[in-house]
Amino acid sequence: MNASRRPPASEGARGPRWRWRFLPLAVALLALALYSPALRGGFFEDDWVGMAALEGYDISNARPLDLYRLSSGQAEDVRRLIHDGALPWWTQPDFRFALFRPIASASFLLDHTLFGLEPLGAHVHSLLWFAALLAAVWTLYRRAFEPSIALLSFALFALDEGHWEAVSWVCGRHLLISATLGTLALALALRPSEAAPRRARAASLLLFAGSFVAGEGALQMLPLMVAVELSRDAPLRARLRRAAAPVAITAAYFVLYVLYQRGIRGSGNYADPVDDPLRYALRHVHSLPLLLSDLLAGIPTGASGAAYLLIAIGFAAVAVFVALGRKAFPSVSREERALLGALGIGAIVAILPSLASVLSGRVLLIPSIGIAPCIAVVLRYGYRVAREALGEPRKRRVAWGAVAVVLGVMHLLVPAALIPYVTTKFANFGRSRDDALRSAPVEDDPAADVVVLRAPDPIIGPWGGVTRTMLSGARVHRWWTLSLSPHEHDVARVGPSVLEMSTRGPWLESFQERVFRSRRAVVPAGARVRTGAFEAEVVEAREGVPVRVRFTFDRSLDDPKLRFLSFQDQRLSRITMPPVGETLVLPKLE
Repeated sequence: MNASRRPPASEGARGPRWRWRFLPLAVALLALALYSPALRGGFFEDDWVGMAALEGYDISNARPLDLYRLSSGQAEDVRRLIHDGALPWWTQPDFRFALFRPIASASFLLDHTLFGLEPLGAHVHSLLWFAALLAAVWTLYRRAFEPSIALLSFALFALDEGHWEAVSWVCGRHLLISATLGTLALALALRPSEAAPRRARAASLLLFAGSFVAGEGALQMLPLMVAVELSRDAPLRARLRRAAAPVAITAAYFVLYVLYQRGIRGSGNYADPVDDPLRYALRHVHSLPLLLSDLLAGIPTGASGAAYLLIAIGFAAVAVFVALGRKAFPSVSREERALLGALGIGAIVAILPSLASVLSGRVLLIPSIGIAPCIAVVLRYGYRVAREALGEPRKRRVAWGAVAVVLGVMHLLVPAALIPYVTTKFANFGRSRDDALRSAPVEDDPAADVVVLRAPDPIIGPWGGVTRTMLSGARVHRWWTLSLSPHEHDVARVGPSVLEMSTRGPWLESFQERVFRSRRAVVPAGARVRTGAFEAEVVEAREGVPVRVRFTFDRSLDDPKLRFLSFQDQRLSRITMPPVGETLVLPKLE
């Protein structure tokens, strides 16, 4: 493929030229409008950890330009955070959550400098990065494809509801920044400046390196960069030489990542390919088909209630997509066909690094940049076949047209309709957590210790005290969490300063609990953990999972400076501990 060739762009009357300039802008404005409910959101979970570091609270190992470092993984740091209540008592002793995202951290610092703890400015900032990403993606498509394919590809990408986490969650901004820099790098690599090709090449590699400084999402851009370089119409040695540069940058990033002890370890929700390669490999069996069903069939990854059905759909989607592609791709030029193949393969390979993370549509942000043009060509072909079938019905033609129409609905109409729903739902959810903390029945008392018997997530649990102070100004001395399990709890008082807790369901099995401990790290009977307010002892365990835990406090449970809370019905309620020998029941969280 001759990468310097630009497909013909709406040659002819001024009307068509104007149309191809106006329509992309209209699509971008529509996407921004659909995602605008994110502006009503607040900060959420990890956002508060970063803001706490910038406000000077010591609840993590984060620093102003290193805000994505919850825990360094050093035993001394983990013990201190557990002792202070910033990590729950069951946290794995070598728990590490330290990600290298300096540019994203700097953007947080800018938010805090300009807007303080007001989230609106931060959400506007994220929406501006989304606008920058849309501009970068349109630049890429405009350089690569003829106008109708470029526009349809752009609409498929811009109106994808899977971007909601990156846009709505301030902490997810690193994906927008990394994708923007990486897409610009890809656009320059695709068609370097004819006037200064070496400068364009250098700028492309510099932007690609910069995308790694924004976040590890840049790993997903590597397959696209390599695929584009290998698809060129050039001698094999020249193609390999050009592809080697982004590979070398990625290798250097990996070396620094390991040397500076970055990554996630000791979490049941992540599978670091460096620390846990076997678990990472096993994720390919389950997670890859689910993500393929989202990427190719347009079925949201979050619809995992029927996981096995979605896995089957994922494999079927690949087969159908390949069959449609074989019919549709000949309808474009040879140069575009080569590029489509490169981007499609690169997009699917780009999913693989994301399998280390939590399964979510946000990990498809960068792969969708590569797959959108392939889907666009298939949809355009399907539209033509369906139109022809209306005039001359044939069973095969009608069938292919129907499949393409269904894909069009799933990839364009359904996602566009879902965007305001999911962004509004997320904004309301975050606000409800803020309201629960603000209204917690604990007065401002710097000498008081709060014990949350059961919390739904870390923001109400381990990070609740500091978050509440940032929200309302009300202070407490320490804020402890005994459980994040959603199941019904039995809380028995077995002594003046001792209570025992058991759950009517598996302990340490929910998503929120597994954030802090790997499934492989057993918690045997007799295990003890000391915090600054109590000692937790596993009295009974089954197959390495706690069944009953005893909490021995350093004072009477009736001490007026010890306040017990529990989360129920979307709010925190004050709990009065029962007399010795009696048990209280905490209902299951809905």
